[in-house]
Amino acid sequence: LEYILENEDKNQNMLEISNRLGISKSAFSKNVTKMVEKGFLEKYHTSDNKKNIIIKATLTGKEVYDQFVQYAYETSFKKIFSLLDEIPEKYIQKMEAILDIAATATSEKTKQKKAVKLIRIE
Repeated sequence: LEYILENEDKNQNMLEISNRLGISKSAFSKNVTKMVEKGFLEKYHTSDNKKNIIIKATLTGKEVYDQFVQYAYETSFKKIFSLLDEIPEKYIQKMEAILDIAATATSEKTKQKKAVKLIRIE
């Protein structure tokens, strides 16, 4: 759900998402089906290819995710951020530079896709 929310503007199909996450097509499809049944996701197909299934988070899915994020922050990340606040600025800048290099080296090269209309699957 997190990946879908963070990349919803890309309109990636289910195969692209499963590949990006390193999950088999069948396992990803089963998870998507469960999340559709729970009302967290909706399926769409593109106007130019009905086999090209795009998934989007519903308002309920976004709300559940926001609740999870708040829970994770309170139970884990709040403590981590508190410790990170004690690190001197010069070390933070070096770590940012390291992470920028790593992110650039591993970033996904995506080509621009032509705009297509999404049609909700009932």
